[in-house]
Amino acid sequence: MILEALKELTKHGFLKGLAKEALAFTEQKGRFTIFAVVDALTRLSQQFVYAGERAEADMKAARLFELVPAA
Repeated sequence: MILEALKELTKHGFLKGLAKEALAFTEQKGRFTIFAVVDALTRLSQQFVYAGERAEADMKAARLFELVPAA
Protein backbone atom coordinates (compact mmCIF):
# COMPACT_ATOMS: atom_id res chain seq x y z
CA MET A 1 0.00 0.00 0.00
CA ILE A 2 2.84 2.39 0.82
CA LEU A 3 4.46 1.82 -2.57
CA GLU A 4 1.16 2.54 -4.33
CA ALA A 5 0.72 5.73 -2.30
CA LEU A 6 4.28 6.80 -3.11
CA LYS A 7 3.65 6.30 -6.82
CA GLU A 8 0.40 8.26 -6.61
CA LEU A 9 2.03 11.17 -4.77
CA THR A 10 4.89 11.42 -7.25
CA LYS A 11 2.37 11.21 -10.09
CA HIS A 12 0.67 14.29 -8.58
CA GLY A 13 3.91 16.29 -8.52
CA PHE A 14 5.40 15.62 -5.10
CA LEU A 15 9.11 14.98 -4.89
CA LYS A 16 9.89 11.40 -3.94
CA GLY A 17 11.75 12.42 -0.77
CA LEU A 18 8.90 14.55 0.51
CA ALA A 19 6.37 11.84 -0.35
CA LYS A 20 8.40 9.22 1.52
CA GLU A 21 8.73 11.50 4.54
CA ALA A 22 4.98 12.19 4.59
CA LEU A 23 4.13 8.50 4.33
CA ALA A 24 6.57 7.65 7.11
CA PHE A 25 4.93 10.34 9.26
CA THR A 26 1.48 8.83 8.66
CA GLU A 27 2.76 5.36 9.52
CA GLN A 28 4.21 6.65 12.79
CA LYS A 29 0.86 8.13 13.71
CA GLY A 30 -0.88 4.88 12.82
CA ARG A 31 -3.39 6.59 10.51
CA PHE A 32 -2.99 5.79 6.86
CA THR A 33 -5.78 7.75 5.21
CA ILE A 34 -5.86 10.43 2.53
CA PHE A 35 -6.60 12.93 5.29
CA ALA A 36 -3.54 11.84 7.28
CA VAL A 37 -1.34 12.07 4.18
CA VAL A 38 -2.56 15.58 3.36
CA ASP A 39 -2.01 16.58 6.99
CA ALA A 40 1.54 15.21 6.89
CA LEU A 41 2.30 16.99 3.62
CA THR A 42 1.06 20.35 4.93
CA ARG A 43 3.00 19.93 8.16
CA LEU A 44 6.17 19.13 6.23
CA SER A 45 5.65 22.09 3.90
CA GLN A 46 6.10 24.39 6.90
CA GLN A 47 9.80 23.49 6.76
CA PHE A 48 10.20 25.08 3.32
CA VAL A 49 12.16 28.31 3.34
CA TYR A 50 10.12 30.20 0.76
CA ALA A 51 6.45 31.03 1.19
CA GLY A 52 5.78 30.38 -2.49
CA GLU A 53 7.07 26.82 -2.18
CA ARG A 54 4.93 26.28 0.92
CA ALA A 55 1.83 27.60 -0.81
CA GLU A 56 2.44 25.45 -3.88
CA ALA A 57 2.97 22.32 -1.79
CA ASP A 58 -0.16 23.04 0.26
CA MET A 59 -2.24 23.51 -2.91
CA LYS A 60 -0.94 20.22 -4.31
CA ALA A 61 -1.80 18.51 -1.04
CA ALA A 62 -5.31 19.99 -1.04
CA ARG A 63 -5.89 18.70 -4.58
CA LEU A 64 -5.38 15.17 -3.27
CA PHE A 65 -8.84 15.44 -1.72
CA GLU A 66 -10.21 15.30 -5.25
CA LEU A 67 -9.19 11.62 -5.25
CA VAL A 68 -11.74 10.89 -2.54
CA PRO A 69 -15.01 9.62 -4.04
CA ALA A 70 -18.06 11.73 -3.25
CA ALA A 71 -20.40 10.21 -0.71
